[in-house]
Amino acid sequence: MKLLFAVNTWGIGGSFGFSLHILKMRQALAALGVEIITDPSEPYDLAVSIIRPDYFRVLPGKPHLFFTACEFSEPTVFPSEDAKHATALLVPCQHNADVFSRYFAGNIHVVPEGVDEKLFPYFERQAPGKDESFRVLFNGNLDDGRKGGGHAISAWRAWAASGRMPRSAELHLKTSGLRAPDFQYFAWLNGTFIGPLPVALPGVPSMCIDNRVLPVRELAQLYNSAHVFLSATLGEGFNLPAVEALSTGLPTILSLHTAALDYFSADIGFPLASFYQVPFWREERGITAEAAVAAGIPPDYYGSASEEDAIIAALEEVYHGYDEALARGRRASEKIRQKFTWEIAARKFLSVAERYL
Repeated sequence: MKLLFAVNTWGIGGSFGFSLHILKMRQALAALGVEIITDPSEPYDLAVSIIRPDYFRVLPGKPHLFFTACEFSEPTVFPSEDAKHATALLVPCQHNADVFSRYFAGNIHVVPEGVDEKLFPYFERQAPGKDESFRVLFNGNLDDGRKGGGHAISAWRAWAASGRMPRSAELHLKTSGLRAPDFQYFAWLNGTFIGPLPVALPGVPSMCIDNRVLPVRELAQLYNSAHVFLSATLGEGFNLPAVEALSTGLPTILSLHTAALDYFSADIGFPLASFYQVPFWREERGITAEAAVAAGIPPDYYGSASEEDAIIAALEEVYHGYDEALARGRRASEKIRQKFTWEIAARKFLSVAERYL
């Protein structure tokens, strides 16, 4: 089979998920013997675009698979007109299939993303020793609210103020950029840039921010240095950082909604309770989702996952029952490595692609 990858991008921040998906899917398909090309003037069997919903452009003449994702119960950007002419739509989780079924009349297939189990192998952890810090790791964009970084910080402050926080506790915020106004002061103090090294945040107890661009192996080492992973995300198409953390066996606190419903549960981690918040722009109120987004109003989201009390309760459950946390981490690693690797994702993709040749 010869596949044309019609879109090839690389970047951090908002485009990182699609960029990494393209790279890893190409590598995994090539390892299975698929010939990959990027020039549409060359002969090929089938085209594939892994891209945001509004950026898709169909190539006529051959089957064209459109792989996309969204984070909420409505896309923040809506499918392009060309999306109607895609041969089939592929999405990384069942939640996305349900969302896009309202915008795409053709076949929709769930093809999960994956993790490189060689780069993120299981790591045997122990409870922190007497003089060791208890490291809580957050890994995600801090430039907007979706990843829940602001909620993690707020919960951390509340935990410290409660007097119950262990003296050894440390929140390590790993991010790829700092552009949002609320976070600019973390990078600049009195006109001096602080970074790109882990630095203590002013006025925040036992917390540091880390905006280094790390090679994958160093990122894996950062996961291995932590005792628990915290992702109070408000919505995900897949959440690769959480899956990477789970692959290493890192005890994980994760919002249980959107993509996480496909791979996360209380037997392998510590779910944050969540509920569905009804948006005010429902059709029956005469306001469409498109109009709301155009006006700068975000879609509905899963609000209670970000509540301080839920985050603090999960952190305390992990800290005071770390043997159980490690047991869940081991089960998580086994599950991810059995069901959610890039090789498995590529084989699933091929089974879909063969239907349209």
